[in-house]
Amino acid sequence: MQNACAAFHKYFANNNENIPRQFIQEVAAISKAAYPGREWSLGLDPMPLIQMAVSGMYKTHEDFPEALKHCLRGGLRCRSGPAWVDDMLAVCDVIEKLALHPVDSDVFAGPFPLTRLQLRLLFAGYLQALAVGSALTFGKDTALAAAAIKWAGVYAIVPGQPPVRHPEFGKRFYEAQAKLIDWAGVENTGFTLPTDKDMAAIEMGSLDLAPEES
Repeated sequence: MQNACAAFHKYFANNNENIPRQFIQEVAAISKAAYPGREWSLGLDPMPLIQMAVSGMYKTHEDFPEALKHCLRGGLRCRSGPAWVDDMLAVCDVIEKLALHPVDSDVFAGPFPLTRLQLRLLFAGYLQALAVGSALTFGKDTALAAAAIKWAGVYAIVPGQPPVRHPEFGKRFYEAQAKLIDWAGVENTGFTLPTDKDMAAIEMGSLDLAPEES
């Protein structure tokens, strides 16, 4: 990892837009040497952390599609717990920045697989999952859970789309997520929407639920 780490620190020193790609190439060369004839799995440490680092590099340069791609590659490690919340926070942060682009932005005219409307629908679903996951993991009265619930409320209504707890919303959500996951090259089904029981518990201010198994 020495060469990859050197490329990482060089990025911060020079702020060079090519450094993320150079960093990826360094990692690929190392993984090829470690696993001749096959690729280092995205789910095998330290690859998730490397992908999240690359995502941060692209986010710094405001290349949000690439930032999201690598964030998804590194952020689907688990299904519950503090690491899951941390991953979902990172994913939602990048998606929000993408979703704020105007509908006629070049972002949505290129290879990115979703329209702005589809992205906003996906974002609303992810925020619902983040709100429930934060409350289950850290407690509904914690600052993080309260902020996540408030954030989810801000984006709960997507113009031109059904309410988040409507069956049609779920159908459109999973269709959009499947496109995004395929584009990102992730061998994973993605995130799951919270159940009606989960969401009702948050709305009623009660979360006497056990976290799902990872």
